[in-house]
Formats: sequence, structure tokens, C-alpha cells
Amino acid sequence: MSHNQNNQNSSVTETGLKIPVIDLSLAESGRYLSEPENITDSLLELLGESNDLSSLVIVKLERDRGKQLQFEDPKLAEQIYLNQLDKVDFGDNIKRGIIFSSGKSVYFGNKELIDNIREQFFKTQPDHCCRYGSLLVSSCLQGAVLFDSSKDNSPIKLKIVDSQSNNPKEREAAADFFTGDCHGKISPHLAEEVGAKSKRPFQFRMAWMTGWNQNETKNSTPKTSFLAKGTFLPNRTLTEARGYDIILDRSSIKGIAKDKLSELIPCGDYQLPKMALGNRANAELQKYDNSWQFSIWFSKSAIASDLVPATKAEAQRLAQIQSNPLKLNRYIVEQHDKKASFIQTDDDAVSVEGSEDEREAKESRLVSLLRQDNKGLLTGYPKLVEFQRSQLRKIWLNLAIKGALHHDSAMAQPCDNLKPGTIVAPHLENGTEVIVTRYPIVSKDNIRRYTVDNHQPAAQSLLNYRSCVFIRSDQAMQHHQCDFDGDQLIVTPTSRFPQISQEIRRANEPSEYPSVVKREKTNYGKPKYTNLKQIAAAIKQNSIGYVATLIGRVQSSSNPYQKQSRREKFESAKVKLLGKLFDALQIEVDSPKSAARYQDRHGDIIARTKNWVENFPSPLFDYKKDERVYKTSCLPTSTDNNIDCIAERAVNPQWSRTRIKSLELDRFSFLFDEPNDKQDLKYWEQVCLPKAEEIKQRYRDRSREIHQANKDDPERKKQEFAQLYEDLRAIVDEEFPNAEERMLAASAMWKLETNNKSLKNHIAECKKLACRLNSTIELVKEHRFNSSLEPQNTWVVSVPFVRRDNSHNNSDVVNNSKNNSYRPLAAEFKAYLDKQGASYEATVNSDLPLIDFALIDPQPELIKNLQAKLGNNDNDRFVWQEHNLTTYKGDTVPLQIVPPKDYTWVEMNEENLAKGSLILNLFAAEICQRLEEYQFTSFKLIGAKHNDYSQVDFSDKRLQNKEFEFVVGKYNNPNDYRHGQPMVQLKSKDLAMFEPQSPRLPVGSTFTASIEQSKGALILHVKPESVRLPESELQKQGKKTTKAQQKRLKRKFYLDTPSQLPMDKEVNGNTQAKKKRNFCLNIEIPKSTAETEREPEPNRTLTQPTIKQLLSQDASIVLHQSIKSQHQKTGENQLKIDSKGEWTATIRGHNCKVCDRHKKIVFQSNLATDKIDKPLSEANAERFFKMCEQETKKESLNPQKSNRIKRKNKQEQLSI
Repeated sequence: MSHNQNNQNSSVTETGLKIPVIDLSLAESGRYLSEPENITDSLLELLGESNDLSSLVIVKLERDRGKQLQFEDPKLAEQIYLNQLDKVDFGDNIKRGIIFSSGKSVYFGNKELIDNIREQFFKTQPDHCCRYGSLLVSSCLQGAVLFDSSKDNSPIKLKIVDSQSNNPKEREAAADFFTGDCHGKISPHLAEEVGAKSKRPFQFRMAWMTGWNQNETKNSTPKTSFLAKGTFLPNRTLTEARGYDIILDRSSIKGIAKDKLSELIPCGDYQLPKMALGNRANAELQKYDNSWQFSIWFSKSAIASDLVPATKAEAQRLAQIQSNPLKLNRYIVEQHDKKASFIQTDDDAVSVEGSEDEREAKESRLVSLLRQDNKGLLTGYPKLVEFQRSQLRKIWLNLAIKGALHHDSAMAQPCDNLKPGTIVAPHLENGTEVIVTRYPIVSKDNIRRYTVDNHQPAAQSLLNYRSCVFIRSDQAMQHHQCDFDGDQLIVTPTSRFPQISQEIRRANEPSEYPSVVKREKTNYGKPKYTNLKQIAAAIKQNSIGYVATLIGRVQSSSNPYQKQSRREKFESAKVKLLGKLFDALQIEVDSPKSAARYQDRHGDIIARTKNWVENFPSPLFDYKKDERVYKTSCLPTSTDNNIDCIAERAVNPQWSRTRIKSLELDRFSFLFDEPNDKQDLKYWEQVCLPKAEEIKQRYRDRSREIHQANKDDPERKKQEFAQLYEDLRAIVDEEFPNAEERMLAASAMWKLETNNKSLKNHIAECKKLACRLNSTIELVKEHRFNSSLEPQNTWVVSVPFVRRDNSHNNSDVVNNSKNNSYRPLAAEFKAYLDKQGASYEATVNSDLPLIDFALIDPQPELIKNLQAKLGNNDNDRFVWQEHNLTTYKGDTVPLQIVPPKDYTWVEMNEENLAKGSLILNLFAAEICQRLEEYQFTSFKLIGAKHNDYSQVDFSDKRLQNKEFEFVVGKYNNPNDYRHGQPMVQLKSKDLAMFEPQSPRLPVGSTFTASIEQSKGALILHVKPESVRLPESELQKQGKKTTKAQQKRLKRKFYLDTPSQLPMDKEVNGNTQAKKKRNFCLNIEIPKSTAETEREPEPNRTLTQPTIKQLLSQDASIVLHQSIKSQHQKTGENQLKIDSKGEWTATIRGHNCKVCDRHKKIVFQSNLATDKIDKPLSEANAERFFKMCEQETKKESLNPQKSNRIKRKNKQEQLSI
């Protein structure tokens, strides 16, 4: 079998349900990923207790299957896409069919699972297994519980009502319980069991199976199994006081044919002996970024008044930050945390900005490194510089498109007794005017103004609830296409957008645009789709983002006409076209649950819209996806376009290209040292280095294959590299299972990655080849300038890097050594152009060692002279040759085009240069640990003889061991390529620069050190505690600390034995990605009132009664801070609290939950707000401290290493 199944089976573990994954993007018949998918806290996991799930396999659809034929033969392309699941090879003899699907993941299983799950929940409407299958695997982050009355003979008392029924009596009964579309009530006691917060609604998932019947009468349980979703509001009066646990609105039930629902599940009272219930998310007040979807509907003057000032201030801040690597690191981390803290509860909400789910894991690793690098040790590391640049581009672009203001939001809840045009929002002051809408915004009529009326009679019973907003269900649907299954409504005070709000109509006012009606959902089936495999593929296919962008393009297009009649005709045609697009978008928004597509009703809409866009272009939409925007040039704007004024007035004037520089990888070799211990050194040399070489070679070979196979498909290339890294991580996890071995392996890989000797060879070879090339001139049509997004015809002069210099007296040479001197030919030509006053862009040629000078509006006389000198030259015979380099190991590699180091004025294509990605992807956690532990002990400086202290003899005995105060300033010489680099200064005078391979400090740092002279260099022996980074870099990353947090003191304390708690040190180290990681704890204990004046005396052990005072509240803070610290370092979402796995922490978003072996929740907190939702009990607090003590004892024992080499050698023999 080509894709190697490795005997993978689904299994229920203490960390969730692990399911093997086949990815169809990796091969036509798919290929198993090395890591299973981990489904945690889901209904499926609870159902696994009574079903054998071992045959489950997830198949990931290939989004672009058949795409290459979409223009040549669109019908064939569609069939190739729809039929891709027919080719899946599971690699075993088990016959599988579709159980259900969720997004692009299709779940296959054997006949037993088809009978026990698909046929149970979706028998009456088979296509619902693809439309609502996600309900089975939604992660219920706050808690998922299987309630079983067999233990206490207390069944769940359920009442089913129907607020959406055609029967007036059923609607009346529902009104008595104040339910709504997908909204019900729950007893506070039951809500607490699934992690609900007091007085807050929550989004739920629920399952009932007929197989759970236990000899009950026929009428006491529903006749059919069902799944349900929606929101529950805890309410004792409507539940417990009336003899119920749950009031479920029948609109929440999914998977059953609509015409069979009332027959199979009549409204009434039921008693469930078992029930699976999950809490997906508690209601939270959240912030939404502003979006062009909102801004496009308002006038230029309103946008300029409300959005431009705040955006300009943020752009100015960003301009100051981007030149400071450490400040930029902190800013990127803040932006990442802001994004990560967002909880998506709206099942129907769709991002039209594009999904980046596949990049999130990679970004999380790189963000962890930036977060931990508060000493600037990795400043200039090529891969991190590339990441910083890409993040900067996104941040600038978001500012230009969205602006700097945000919207507030809350979970929508129904209350039909409210006055029309009002809402109840307990978190807002009574009388506040608010803007209400919901993404995606189909038209301007989805944006309305309401008044907060918290004093009206119907509001009095609602004011105790938190993090939600109550709205009439008719207005929610009419204006916002909103139901109550977790939809998040934007509710923003008009005071934040004072001018824009004047252009927004109030609720119930007439519509400004053609009305959009939410259509009845249509079933997937024949003749369009012939089987479940096609349906599963089709559901993932939609054009939401495409149609939404077309609406943006049309609405933001400027009216070019001056004559009034022509202007009116333009506006009328625009409104008519928008009406069609509104309807098309609503159809697409419903596509995950409905088979209808916009083509079914508006077949010609795309052609008509494209024609409009060509005649009336909008720069924002033409260029917002161009990778050059805010990387090399600004977003183009149009003075007549309303949405463009944010970029035009606030962002573009502040933007400039970032000058963050990449450094050679060998400058970072100092971070990891070779082991000192003889046993470790032997293991490192005999096991770690060879395995690192093997992994690196495998990476090189596979990288070359990926680049060659996917030259024209960047998305596929990213997928292939993601899989490569995953495969290599699996090898590392298997070869180096514990923390010490992984750290030694990381050290070995770091040595290989930062051994960049070959770069010098590439530079030398480029010089040799350059001497054989000619200078040429050519008129290039549609040349792409870096500073302009529009291609232009221009003259390009290509000049070799250097020319061999035969003059022995010429001082202006590159690499002026015996028999090897070069004239800087390109630099000389640059000086010639500067003297002529010519404008140009200088870039490194991608194929040959040439500098391409693209001339900008050159004078005819200059072109005439250059043509006369260079017009007959060419380099054709070199263009078609392969240029390679032989390494010191004898390997042949493609030549990298690298200019001389002092050519800092040239724009270089760094795409093919080594970036050090491999080590960051395989050992991010180990690097983070090293960054945290690293202490500056010495610096090596060079070039002292060329600076202010050139006459001082630092070997003088009088200077030995004498300490001086040093400052890191900037080297100031605009004519030198090192201009602006860190320069160590003594008493405000230049001493020397950091040697390339030495650790270094950022500009503005200070430290104390003594000086030792060594072979022309200076060694500074540093007092580690004296190092001070610039004040701005020392600020704590993330949120500002509150006064209460500032009162916390970091201090050591002791348990019954003198064993000190382990401080920030891993026990079992890093295991395979998606596996749980073990760690010991970084203890931060707040002084309680009882402890304030009572510090433990030296050499005294605290007795148990003293420990009691630290239990519960303080222990909870210790646990929370420790988990938060480890999560930030590693980016891992599964963490073992102790090596035995007694407790496990799971992080989803920023919600943290600690469970014991029996999956009982013992602790809950929020890592973003530092709020502890469920503290440790007294018993669990004491148990927690005992765990810490046991782990400390283990750490105090010297690890036995004698058998490691032997064991590894044995593994090698077995693998051979």
C-alpha cells in the first residue's frame, strides 16, 4: 500500500477521540497523515462508550480537485471534484461508508457504525448526515457529559415545545416557556454540570438514542434518536419550579425530515434515562474587527470623520514599532492573542476574508518563539524575519481595509415581549443608542439602530443575565437573518461611530435596498447529486466569499458621471444589480444546510457583475490580495471611492517599507552549546548528530521534489510542506521520547542549521561567474516595479556583480586578497546613474549574478549612450545553463544568487536562501526553553582597532578584572554597509562591534563587564544580572498587569519535605504533536491576607497547617499561572500536569480545563482574562501540591543515561 496505514485505528483515550486521517490533497487516493485527529469533548466521544468506533477514518477533501479544468471543461471539473471520495484507499479490508461529514472532513466507518449512528440520527433524511454531522464532533469546550439515571434512578425530565409550529396551541405552549428558534431553557443545576456560568446562556449540543431505553413506557421517551443544537438559558422558575430539567424547542432538533418531525417527536413531556449534553461555549462579550462589509455602505465624509482619526493614530504607532524588532515581536504577539481569544459561537457565520486554518499551527509555533525571545536573541533569524514581514503586511492591510475601530458583540437571545425597535442589553446603560448587525452583512438594511431600554416591563426578569442581548425574534430575522442557536449580534454604541450612525436607519423603518428573504432550505439529492459521497463534497463547495466580494466591488464603485440624468441611471442600475447579488449571497450563506446555489436562480449574475467591475473598478478589491501591497508599495486608492479614504488619508501617508534585516544563520550558533557531560557528549555525537543529518537530508530531498512538482501551485506547495514537517516531527518524537534526549537532539539540529559555511562558497562562486558575464540593456515590456503595482514598459540594464581587477594599486575592490581582487562593477554603475541624476530600482537577478537596474522615466540621451555601449551584448548562453555548486561533502546543489555583503542598497530576492525553517518546526518548544534559560555571560567584539579606542592596550594588567559600564549604540557611517548595526560603546565612544557568531544585545541595552584582549578581539565578561534591555522592551508582553496582579510576589515555598518545587522545568519533555505534554510548574503565589506579614524563616520547612492557608484559592492561581506559562512557551493545547497523567489540561481558544483520569473537571479558567471559573477544591488543592512534591523528587534524582546509546543503536539495527 503506497500511503502506509501503519495499523491506525480510532481509539477513545483520556485526551479525547483519536481518529486516523487520510488527506486527498496528498495523493489521488489519499495518504494517511502521521498524526491522528484528536476530537475532544464531543458527543461522538460520549457515544463511543456504547459503540465501537475503531473503524472510523476521517477523509479530508481536496478543495481544488479538478480545478485545473474549470475553464476548459467546467462540467468535467465539477464531476472530478464531486467524485473524489470514490478513489479513497483505506489500506485494509474493512468495507466503509459515510457516517457523517463536518466541513471538509468526511467520517467513514463500517456497517455497524452506519447502523448505530447514521441510521439512528439521519434515517428519515440521509443527506442530513452531511448537513448536520458537525453536531457530533463540535468541541464542547466548557464540558460534555453523559447523564445516566441508572446510577441514581433520576431520569432527565424533558419538555419539548415548538415556537415555530404551524399549530397555534403549540406556539402558545412555547410562549409560556419563552423559547424561540433554536432556544430553550435549562435548570441551573444541570447547566452547572456542563460548565455553564451563572446567569449566562450557553450554546449546547445534545443527543438522545433509542438504544438507551431501559424498559420505560412507550410514551416516556422519544420514538427516534435525535441530535439538537441551540442555546439554553438557565432559569429555575421555568424548569425546576415546574418539574423539568430542560425545555427544548423542537426547532433545535436536527437530522429528521421536516414532515416527519412532529410525528416522530410530538410536543410533550419525556423522561430520558440517558442523555448526552455538551456546552460548546458560554456567552461572552466579544470584540469584532470592523470590516469593509460594514464600511462600504457609508459616505466618504462619515468614514473620514469616524474611522480615519483612530486609524491614523494606530498607523503612526505601527510605523514607530516596525523598525524595532523587540517591540514588533510584542505587537505581533498581542495581535495573535487578540485573534486567538475570539470564540466563534455563530454556526452560520462565515468569514469572507478567507480562511487561514491550515497556517494557524505553524503561526502558533513562530508566535511562541517571538513571545519567548524577550532578550532579542533571535533578532534577524531569517525565518522569523520572513514571518515578521508577512505579519506586518497583514497588519497594515487590515488597517487600510478595516480601520482601527472595533465593534462589540453579545450572544443573541429572544424576547418577543419587547417594544419594537428596542433591545435589552444588561451590560449597557439604559437609553444607549446602538448599531446592531451580524456578519456576513448581506446589505445595508442588515445594519439598524436600536435603543437600549432596560427599564421596560419585559426587561425586569432579564437584567440578571450577562454577556447576552435580548431582541424580538421577528426583528432578528427580518433585519439580521438571525436565529438563536448561538448567533453573535454586533451591538455597538452609536457614540463610537457618530457620523456613520446618522446614515443608518432605525429598526422597522422601510428598507433602502431590495428585501432579502431567507429561503426554505432544500434537500441534497437526485438528480443533482446521486450519492452521499457527492453530497459530502458538494456541501463544502460554496461561493460565499466570492459573491460577498462582488457586492463590495459593486457598492464601492464610484459614479463617474457629471450629468444628473446619467448619475441617476448609474445609481438605479447599481441598486438593481445589488438586489440580485444580495439574493445570491443569502443562497450561498445557506449552502452548508441547503442544496440551492446562486447559479440556480441567477445564472448570468457573474457575467453581469464582471462587466460592471471592468467599467467601474475599485482599487481596494483589485489589489487587497496582492502580496506586494504593504510589502513593497501602498494600496492604490481612488479619490472618488468612499472606502479608499481610510488608506488614502490614514494609512498610506504613515507607511514605509520595513527595514528589518535577515542575518546569516551562522550568527545564531551561540544559542546551543555542545554538551559538557561526557555521557551526553557521546550520545550527542553518536546518536543525535547522525539522526539530525539524516532528517536534514530527507528534508532537502523532499523539499526539492515539492518545489519541482508544485512550481505553479503555491497552495499545494504549502500543503506538501506542512505534511513533510508533520512526518519529520513524528520521527523526532519516536527517536527522542523524553525531554533530555529532545534537548540534545535540538542542539544537534541547531548546529547543522546554523552551520552556514556554504553561503560563503555561493558568494565566491557568484563572483567567478559574474566575471564571465556581460553588461546588457533591454527594453522590457510590462516590467513589475517593486514600488508600483501596475506593470510598465521600461529599460533594464543588467550589470554583473563584480569584474576581476588586474590593477595592484586599486583600493576600491571587493575581497582584495592576493590574486583574487574584484572591482565592484555594479556599485560603479550605480554611482554613474546617481551622478546622472537617474531614478531606478536595483534588484538581484533571479538566474545570474547580475544587478538589474530598472530605469524610471530615463532621459533619451542616457538610453542612447547606454545602447551605444551595451546594445550588442547578451548573456544568452549562460541563461539556459544549470549553475551548481559542489559542497564540502561532495554534494551538488543549485547555485544561490547572493551578491557581495556590502551591496546593501540592492533589493534581494531571499526566496531561495536558507531560512532555518526546519529546526523551528521540529523543536520550537526546546528553542523556547533555551531562550528563557539563556544568560548573557560574555560577548566577543571585533574591530576595536578601527574605532575610538584603537590606541588603548586592553591587555594592560591595570585593566584586568576591572568592570566598566557599557551601552549598545548604533554604528554611524552612511558610507559603510554596516551603518546602523549595534556598536558597543564605552563612555559614549565607539569600542567595537559584536563578532558575527557572538551573542548580541539590541540597541539601547546596557551591561557591566570586564575586558579581556584575545587575538585581536575583545572578550567582555558580563555580569548576567547587570544586563538591562531598553525599558520599552522590558514591559510585560500582552495585557497590562492590574494593581491586584502587581501585588503578587514570586517566592519559593516548601512542603512537608525540604524538596523545593520545580521551577519552570520540563519533566518528560515534548512528545509528539497533538500528544499531551508533561511539565512541572512555574509557581507564582499571591500573598493572602493571612500570609502578608509571615515569611518563612531561612532553613525552615512549612508545616502542614501553614500549607492549608495556601489551599484552594492560592493553589488555583498557582495551577492557572503554570498552565498559562507552559502554553505560551510551547503553543500546545494538551498538557499533562504530572508525569503519571493523573490530571490533564486542555486548552481551547483561551479556555482551560483540567480533568482527572475519569474526565471529571477539577479546574477551569480563562488564560486571556486570568479569571478562574472553577477553583480547585480543598482536597484537590492538597492533591495538587503533593503532585508537585513527587515530581520534584523525581527531578532531584540523577537521570540514568548509560543505556541510551545502546538502546538507540538497537533501534537503528531494527530499522535497517
